Amino acid sequence: MPSKDYKKDNFITRVFKSQIFFTLLALALLVMILIPVYRNFQERKAIDREIAEIKKEIEEYENSNQELRQMLDYLESDESLEAQARVNLGLKKPGEEVVVIKTETENQETINNINNKKEDLSNLKLWFRYFFN
Repeated sequence: MPSKDYKKDNFITRVFKSQIFFTLLALALLVMILIPVYRNFQERKAIDREIAEIKKEIEEYENSNQELRQMLDYLESDESLEAQARVNLGLKKPGEEVVVIKTETENQETINNINNKKEDLSNLKLWFRYFFN
């Protein structure tokens, strides 16, 4: 009569010798290898996206820097100094005539200011005009 240990040994050896066991073992090893590879792939994708965003920011900053350099070059030029002198200081070149054109609103404001100065009305009359005119 065979002993129980013999049956256990026989079962264990049959399991280890079966193709299903090795297939499952190989599949488990494959899954254990693929999980970290997939995680690395995802991390690399995220890093690549971040690098692309940073490169875009760098390009924007370089464009802005170039525009600022152009503005600085213009402001340091004689042309800019001359334009600022003409606009802010009212300077002109020799032989040049300057013409100032006033708009109607400026003229109307000037006329209103002159009329207000001519009429030195009392406070009571000013309040009366404010509420009833």
